Amino acid sequence: MRKPTPGLWSLLALMLLSQSAAASELLLYVFQNTSPVADVQVRLDGEATKTTGADGSATFELVQGQHRVVLEQGGSTLHQFRFSSGAGQNADVSVTLPTDDGETPQVAVETYNARENLSEREGEAVGLLAGTVSSQETGAVISGARVSVPGSDYAATTDAQGSFQLELPRGQYELQMAHPEYGNRTIDSVRVVANVTREARYTMSLSGDGGAVEEVVATGSYIPDTASEQQRSAESVLDVIGTEQLARFGDSNAAEAVKRSVGVNVSDGKFVFVRGLGGRYNTTTLNGASLPSTDPSRRTTPLDLFPAGVLDQVEVRKAFTPDMPGDSSAGNVQLQTRSFPDEPFFKISGSLGGNTRITGDDVITDPADGDFDAFGFDDGTRELPALVDGATAFGRVDPSATNGFPPALVELMGQSFEPTLAPETSTAYPDGKFGLSGGTSFERGENLYGIYASATYKSGWDVKDEGEQNTFAAASDGSLNQRDDFTFFEAERNVEIGGMVTLGAELGLDHTLEATTLVSRKTENSARVEDGIGGENGIEIEEYTFDYEERQFFSQQFAGEHYFPSARNLKAEWQYTYSQADRYAPDRRTVRFDDDKSTSDALVFNDSGFERRYADLTDENNDLSADLTLPVAQDSMMPTDLKGGVQIIRRDRDSETARFSYDYLGSISDESAVINQDPTPNANEVLSPGNIGTDAFTLRNNTAPSDRYDASLDLNAGYLMADSDIGADFRVVAGARVEQAEQTVNTFDNSEDPVEGGFDQTDVLPSLNGTWYMNPDMQIRAGYSQTVSRPDFKETANATFFDPVFGFTVRGNPDLEIAEIDNFDLRWEYYLSSTETLTVGAFYKDITAPIERVLIPSGGSGGGVRSYDNAESGEIQGIEVDVRKEFALDDSFSQTVFVQVNGALIDSEVTLPEGTSESSRTRKLQGQADYTFNLATGYDHLDSGQKVTLLFNRNGESIEDAGRGALPNVIEEPMNQVDLTYEKTFTADLVMNLKVENLLDAEKEFTQGGETYFSYYPGVSVSVGADWTF
Repeated sequence: MRKPTPGLWSLLALMLLSQSAAASELLLYVFQNTSPVADVQVRLDGEATKTTGADGSATFELVQGQHRVVLEQGGSTLHQFRFSSGAGQNADVSVTLPTDDGETPQVAVETYNARENLSEREGEAVGLLAGTVSSQETGAVISGARVSVPGSDYAATTDAQGSFQLELPRGQYELQMAHPEYGNRTIDSVRVVANVTREARYTMSLSGDGGAVEEVVATGSYIPDTASEQQRSAESVLDVIGTEQLARFGDSNAAEAVKRSVGVNVSDGKFVFVRGLGGRYNTTTLNGASLPSTDPSRRTTPLDLFPAGVLDQVEVRKAFTPDMPGDSSAGNVQLQTRSFPDEPFFKISGSLGGNTRITGDDVITDPADGDFDAFGFDDGTRELPALVDGATAFGRVDPSATNGFPPALVELMGQSFEPTLAPETSTAYPDGKFGLSGGTSFERGENLYGIYASATYKSGWDVKDEGEQNTFAAASDGSLNQRDDFTFFEAERNVEIGGMVTLGAELGLDHTLEATTLVSRKTENSARVEDGIGGENGIEIEEYTFDYEERQFFSQQFAGEHYFPSARNLKAEWQYTYSQADRYAPDRRTVRFDDDKSTSDALVFNDSGFERRYADLTDENNDLSADLTLPVAQDSMMPTDLKGGVQIIRRDRDSETARFSYDYLGSISDESAVINQDPTPNANEVLSPGNIGTDAFTLRNNTAPSDRYDASLDLNAGYLMADSDIGADFRVVAGARVEQAEQTVNTFDNSEDPVEGGFDQTDVLPSLNGTWYMNPDMQIRAGYSQTVSRPDFKETANATFFDPVFGFTVRGNPDLEIAEIDNFDLRWEYYLSSTETLTVGAFYKDITAPIERVLIPSGGSGGGVRSYDNAESGEIQGIEVDVRKEFALDDSFSQTVFVQVNGALIDSEVTLPEGTSESSRTRKLQGQADYTFNLATGYDHLDSGQKVTLLFNRNGESIEDAGRGALPNVIEEPMNQVDLTYEKTFTADLVMNLKVENLLDAEKEFTQGGETYFSYYPGVSVSVGADWTF
């Protein structure tokens, strides 16, 4: 619900083109159901009477003072109202008649000085001019004509149908038209009011004598839908990243885009942190529906699976309202996909690029190479051999003679694995990306139907260069003893394939239906070599790791929006979404060789350091929701929207991992030649079929019972809320959400005994948000809410399991409690213009029993075991600042610069339970960054069609893993990320772009106790591309 101030009263808007008048004017429009209403008698001040024309308008001369307007039709009075105007002021008035008897018409009044200059109009309400340009001689449409407002950056170019659109603040303008063949033409005294779409037909002459305005027709209301407008009118604290920003900043997926928002940072390139709080405190929705996850150890949705090309906008809602998920403690990231267009289009996109640290080099690669790797699909090369899979039930049965397996069968199973253990070398060719997108819409009677479709393919390389990885053990004096000291290099080939189809129908004015299908796949195939000193004995180690992972997200959504004017303008919205996330990671191979001190330059195969791992995960999600909104008391001083809804979520996950290695029984005849690899180690020679048998290398099953689990989440929710305007200056949104959540996790302990975990709890979550409209450009928001943070799958299972993503052991905690959070928000917002903003906010969160991942010493190992625990309490507080300002470099506004800066200072404190093993009971919250900072600055040269944007991102240090005992925390250090984008528009159809990422070649680093724990250089990525639209 919007504040009823001038220019923002209703869903309708005005715009008019007219000849200038010597005196001030009143320009009045009458609408109903967004269409103009003719034959309405309008009486001004009891004297002058005029009748609205076909476009619903009537024009009067106006003098300063108080005015009374009466609308009549067919002898009945439709409405009457008063307004005032000053000396030399024009007045623009729109009246929206209701569709039902008993409802009150809506009136919007705008008054302004008739001689105001262009700069004074910035930030005012806008309207849309939809025009066509044709030849005066032939009548044919003219494409490529530039229509502009002198002294501003408002400009448009006619397309192949001779059409253009200009969105302008209300006021009076001079329009200039220019074309290489038809010359120049000036159109004087174009008056734009606030906010209706009007169509104008212009002609140009080959003689250059100008032309005529053949016809100007009002076709309906126009509602601007910019990101700042949505942020301004939101019911709570909201940040919006719109289509224009997504394109300008060059972000390739939702994870890259969302980090541009104030107080937001992204971990591992995919997981979002809002105001310093990680995935368990955030939710992500796609077109309003909850999402599954491809991560085997979390419910968090990785945002890198959503290409920017399918997104219309990204919203970050930081203050909880009852229509949001109840575990949106830090924020709710709302991904909105594109809908069908108003006009048909088809676009082809392509780019080539590379990385300064890998492209063109010969690098280590995975020896497993399937026929379909180029498309991101494994052809079976890496799957678990059918003989092993069938005999062991995907690792659930130990293939040993003591378990009843014939020795010959055990030998055959050991020999059935593909010989893909020795690294290969390949050239890292340039990255490539190709995309197609298009859409159209058409009318059938009063209905509008449309389609939008897109497809994309991307192939490239990522690198971790000059890598360093160390582990430490705590000494008795509190210092750290280094156990492992490794350097590494990792090359990763990745393939991304995605597609989306949206079908939509607008049935008359009151009903909208839409079906959206989205598929996104990301395949990563890496090869890593590391060498160094490992363990307390100082053994020199060389290790190879080959990893392959396919992640896929599929979503099918059906949604509808319905208005019922005869039922007091009741609005109904519903959606059903089935989504599935899959992770398929077959044949992760780890091969280790140790230095043989007795043999020069020889490396000894280490059977205990060898493993082949196979992982498969399916996460299904069914989400059904329905919402009703009923406007009440609309003609009172407290118009209110009552809103209520229900949501039912059923989520099911199955995850299993199988792990195999070999035991050496010491009976190979030429043992020295096989085991000692000199000078280049080759595990294929070590584990050749002739060396595998019951008395040599024999297959061992390392699969733990807890490597497989299934889990489910049933969540039933309902909410009620009221959105009320109190007078003209205040807005209050209040309500509560009730959620009943039952989570069950089934796995096994090391004795094969079933283990269950989970919770069953009902929560009542209140919310209160208020807005004070200080003036039309300035407002203050305040809010309070209660939310929860529930444990993820497996975190409550009383079992120890292996994390196949991060490679460490995790111990579940059946005593985990659901965390409860009290949230407080305050934000001041100042809208300098339609594109310039300044916001300053503060927030505070009081957390009871926050859940954290902790690092536990394990048998003196520096690596340790991860687990989860509730702290006693936690507090997090911070301030946020966001500013966007534009500067004109010349009087014609053909050169402009914008600067957008946002940042957050965040402080937190966690109080640990009594008897904790840490030296202090208080520390920072795990995962919380001290600060976030984003800078974007751009230069636009309108005449040459060039745009340059420089982007900077830096986040303060945060605790990656909280230490236990004498082990210090693992800290993610700040990284200076600098990106550059350049865009050149050659024609309306052809745009070329350049993108440079990590311009400074910054290092990614984690530390522990001040020492390097893990670090690498990702390199500088460069790409050049083009978009062709026709």
